Amino acid sequence: MIKQANKGIKVLDTEDKKLQSNKSNKGLTKDLVSFNKKCRRTLNGIKSGNGKDYFSATAKKIADEYFEGSDTKSIKDYNKWNKKQSSTDDTESDSTDTDDSDSSSDTTSSDEAKVDKIKRHDVTWSDNSWAGVKVSIDYANVGTFKNAVEDSDGNTFQGAIVVNFKVETPERDISIYPNQATLTTNDGQQIDASLMDSDDIGGDLMKGANKEGNVVFYVPTLSSPSDITSIRLKFSGSYDTDDYSDDNAYHDFDTGVINLN
Repeated sequence: MIKQANKGIKVLDTEDKKLQSNKSNKGLTKDLVSFNKKCRRTLNGIKSGNGKDYFSATAKKIADEYFEGSDTKSIKDYNKWNKKQSSTDDTESDSTDTDDSDSSSDTTSSDEAKVDKIKRHDVTWSDNSWAGVKVSIDYANVGTFKNAVEDSDGNTFQGAIVVNFKVETPERDISIYPNQATLTTNDGQQIDASLMDSDDIGGDLMKGANKEGNVVFYVPTLSSPSDITSIRLKFSGSYDTDDYSDDNAYHDFDTGVINLN
């Protein structure tokens, strides 16, 4: 079972790379990234020994959210639709662009967001506990928008938090995903990173390589940059191994509470 879980994680890693380069149909891309994230957590639950109960509970949650219940017909219909979607993606992306231009008066995208106020916070967090890799955060910027931003799903955001990550010199080839991090704020907001608007810092990193980039989190409720006084982030990393008893092959990073002074 662990061997199959590792294979599944590798497939998800490959699919995430494709999604990062997809600039059309942002709504669908966002849903697929979220779906992959939940699948990865399920597979890692199996690897960590949480076993059948964890798998059943999480798989049901995924089925309920994405397939209208655990009915296998819904899943088959989704796979059929996804295959058709892939074959017609180029054609539909053209029509999607046209539709977006027609509805531009109703929706302000993140690309058009204008920052009202911004506050920079120097941060000294780092972690070198896994696979010889050093992950650090040098700063976090908190900003409010002049006007609320609305995404393609109708969600509105009053500001953003931009976190600068550095990933340095792993001892082996790894995969790491700070650009899929989950962030919580001191006022109780839990926010997933915007994969589309973050820098390309996630994915494969070869031994000895370095990456640096900004990860963007859109904040639904933010009256002033000073309202955010602390953040906490969680994200994951993994590496390939033929040793299926290697419990270190997958790692969850947790920054703990980072105070923003």
